[in-house]
Amino acid sequence: MPGWYSSCSGEGLLNGAGPGGIAAARAFMYPKGSFKVTVFEQLSRLGGLWPSNATDKGLINPSMSTNLSKYTVSFSDKTWPETEPSRASPLFPKASDVGQYLQQYADKYLDNPSVELKTSCRVEEASMMEGDVSKPVKWRIRVRKLGTGDKGPSPLEPEDASAGSNANATETEEYFFDHVIISSGFFGKPIIPKAFVNQECASIPIIHSSEFSDLNELLKNNKSGPGKILVVGGSMSGAETSATIAAQISSAIHSPGKSEIESIDQYTLHHITSKPFWTVPFFLPLKTQVDNEKHDGKVINSAPEFLPLDMVMFNLSNRSPEERLKNRSGIVSTEAAQRSHDAFKLFNGGEGAAHAFLLTDKETDAPWLAISDTYSSFAQSGDIKITRGRVKSLADDNASVIVETPSSTDTFDNVSAIIFATGFDSASSLSFLPQSILSTLGYDPSTPDLPLALSLHSTIHPSVPSLGFVGFYRGPYWGVAEQQAALLRTLWQPDASPPPSLSSALENARSTIPALRSCYKETPERLTQFPMGDYTHIMESLREIQGHGPVEAADSYCTPVSPALYATGLQGLGGDEEAIESKEALRLIQREVDGSRSGKFVAKAIFRSLQGNWVLNRTIKSNISTYPSGSLVGTARFYPRRPTAEGFAAEYLYVEDGDFKTDTGMQFRATRRYVYRYAEAEDKLSVWFVKTDNKTVDYLFHELQMISPHPTGGEQTGNSPPGANEQDPKGLVPAMDRRWKATSHHLCIDDTYDPEYEFAFRGVELAKWSVGYHVRGPHKDYWIGSVFTR
Repeated sequence: MPGWYSSCSGEGLLNGAGPGGIAAARAFMYPKGSFKVTVFEQLSRLGGLWPSNATDKGLINPSMSTNLSKYTVSFSDKTWPETEPSRASPLFPKASDVGQYLQQYADKYLDNPSVELKTSCRVEEASMMEGDVSKPVKWRIRVRKLGTGDKGPSPLEPEDASAGSNANATETEEYFFDHVIISSGFFGKPIIPKAFVNQECASIPIIHSSEFSDLNELLKNNKSGPGKILVVGGSMSGAETSATIAAQISSAIHSPGKSEIESIDQYTLHHITSKPFWTVPFFLPLKTQVDNEKHDGKVINSAPEFLPLDMVMFNLSNRSPEERLKNRSGIVSTEAAQRSHDAFKLFNGGEGAAHAFLLTDKETDAPWLAISDTYSSFAQSGDIKITRGRVKSLADDNASVIVETPSSTDTFDNVSAIIFATGFDSASSLSFLPQSILSTLGYDPSTPDLPLALSLHSTIHPSVPSLGFVGFYRGPYWGVAEQQAALLRTLWQPDASPPPSLSSALENARSTIPALRSCYKETPERLTQFPMGDYTHIMESLREIQGHGPVEAADSYCTPVSPALYATGLQGLGGDEEAIESKEALRLIQREVDGSRSGKFVAKAIFRSLQGNWVLNRTIKSNISTYPSGSLVGTARFYPRRPTAEGFAAEYLYVEDGDFKTDTGMQFRATRRYVYRYAEAEDKLSVWFVKTDNKTVDYLFHELQMISPHPTGGEQTGNSPPGANEQDPKGLVPAMDRRWKATSHHLCIDDTYDPEYEFAFRGVELAKWSVGYHVRGPHKDYWIGSVFTR
């Protein structure tokens, strides 16, 4: 909803108390005494879409993790709190944690005489008052107070639903303001295709992805037995929803105990998407390639350093100040599109890599991207079945779905549920504006991702200078919201002239939206997935418009874009408390960057890439006659499941199956099971024995201790096995031959196990890994070496 601000010579309103509204309210607290801010929020709490706790139901599942790190999902003047003393909060917080962060931020900064927060208030009409053209324009705002605890109309309520039909709603009140800021967010009403709306006769559940959280709940009324679960939509949420359902099915099958869903292993999951897309996980290699031995070409970096994806993708060190001011999103050339495809291909392992499977048929089209740790592995193993096409309608039996593919029209029968990940319509976020203002703003409902023709990175429209927008675009960043709010504050500040850079920008303000709309309608393959997706460019450009120079990339290795990095000129104009918080945020970011140099996040990257199916080749060399030597050929499978103990972020059930043949010719089938676990707080990967039920964890086998490759391009000699460095007297292995390694130790009564691991990456994926260990004891003396390949 809109937010409104008032100044000494008038008043102003802010509609919406999500991240954009909170950032705007904070910005207009300065200069002190210049503005009075009134914020209207239709929910009974702050935070907008972000749930306030683990049971808060809304458009975002409280347990869903953010797909950008906490250093991007934050404000410049507040770091994320520690979850407990000396233990940092998760790098990718849950949605309910984000809601709590927003409340803590408001408690800290917005309890101020210049800010008035009005929750359970819905703005129903905003109009500009007629009057003397020599006087400042006034806005008349009509607001309806909603009943306590009432959240307003359901986001899935029919469009013609009347606000007055709410029994808890009171009569409206009028307010008057000088300026209005719309910070209601871009995600207004969830979209479900018309052919599937109000299908009371359908015998299967049909929901939007924003309503989905638990498979047990979705299928609780299923009487027809296991069938197909359809996820429709190629957006970020389509991949995320598919991966979530696949993970819940995997966990139900491979966890101890009986699943609540009968015959859960017989359900199949189908993702129907009209567009091909790449997927990347939450942690990316900083460099996918390194110089070859002769330094005249590039080769795959087998031992990369890893960082959260936003730190890698928005790395100032990779772009000069001049390059940052060139927009890489919006309309792109075929050459630029090809470069993006090449980059995503390298992240996924390069040509022919097992997980680089969802290639577009035209690599000159602008690529689409999804963020998921598990989607590509589930698709590779067949747990997510992908269909290129569009869902048209229900069949006559109301339980089958008609899908139009590029080559045919298919019928998906025996459907158990349909989940539409088909995005949101922003129109409901603008419903309070009269048609005259919408026309002036260039409103076009036929381009839902580009509804208004705004300027200066979707912040203002020159024809309505007293109206501003914060965070009103697809894929908003919190840092951009802060910069947009600071720009509006500079523009509207009483008795002060804007800096020459802003005056010049206003004079030359020209919306890029009409060109983007034309591209959307005529050549959509040239339009990027997020028209305002170049975070680095927007931050640098907004900073320049406000008269500040480019940010220095202090670390040539990696300087991630973050709100704290752009804090100059924001809240309090450098006040002590804000400066301390910003400096602390930058210190924590640098700590992550420095940690990556010594192997931080590698255990997480390894663990994530283990998922799925491997070819296993094992050799056993025994030094005693009572234990046979031989070899095993088989398969190893890592099945994701919910962690079965506190303190772990992720868990696999490991199942291997193969044929063992001794050196004497004897042959028999051999199976083995472990549980692999990852603990985020300690950044540790561990292996556990399994009880005789083949699923329940018994006790710890060993924890992996990562060994860092030498920062100058080789392995540290002291960490290498005898003879490894005989060809290099300096003790360094060429960069192209580097590997991440790990060791451990396990004592089992009188027997010792000393595992040694080696991991070779191709982009984000393990191309090959191995583990070998000596087993020594009173009656044991043998070596086991296992090699795993896709």
